[in-house]
Amino acid sequence: MIESSLAFGAGNGVLIAVPVPAVASAGGSEIEQAIQQALTDAKNAGVTGKAVTPFVLQRVNELTGGKSLQVNVELVRNNARVGSHIAVELSQLRSSAGGVGRGRAPRARGRSEDRRRARDGGRETEGRPVVVGGAVLDFVAKVSSPEIKDEGTNPGTLRQSFGGVGRNIAECLARLGTRPFFISAVGDDDSGQLVEDQLQTLGMVARLGMVGFRC
Repeated sequence: MIESSLAFGAGNGVLIAVPVPAVASAGGSEIEQAIQQALTDAKNAGVTGKAVTPFVLQRVNELTGGKSLQVNVELVRNNARVGSHIAVELSQLRSSAGGVGRGRAPRARGRSEDRRRARDGGRETEGRPVVVGGAVLDFVAKVSSPEIKDEGTNPGTLRQSFGGVGRNIAECLARLGTRPFFISAVGDDDSGQLVEDQLQTLGMVARLGMVGFRC
């Protein structure tokens, strides 16, 4: 599963749920009661934010007489054991000739190659999926201070990402190696150009209707 995710090249993580070992599962109800009590104590004491976790951990340790600490240590050891086994198996899989793509993402084809294939009579377009949908450029602004000033400067960060249901579907198909034909409409501005450039890096053939006026 991890090897296939790496070969897909989407950059997503893989969440693996490890069962609690038997030695650590004993007394689970007692620890759960201690956690609920610790949360109540934290609320009554007015503990908030990042101070909640260390308060609860210390309080649970006190209520269980140190048993919760022993359980957490065993959980960490078990996770390390399982993780090391997964790492060894993944390394062997990726180094073997039979590995699925050996962790490589599908190679993106450029615009020049699309033109060359078009000159071959368009045979490459047969059987390829066509996606019609939206393509957007999302901007997420996050200020550093919890209070926003009505006047002046508010320091923070600005992050942009590519989205749109149609574009997302087309990207997934492109990463699977199907080279879809994507049809959408974007703004006739720098943001629209960014969307077009990103589609080209994925090796997609895109027909984008440019709408609006360039500032």
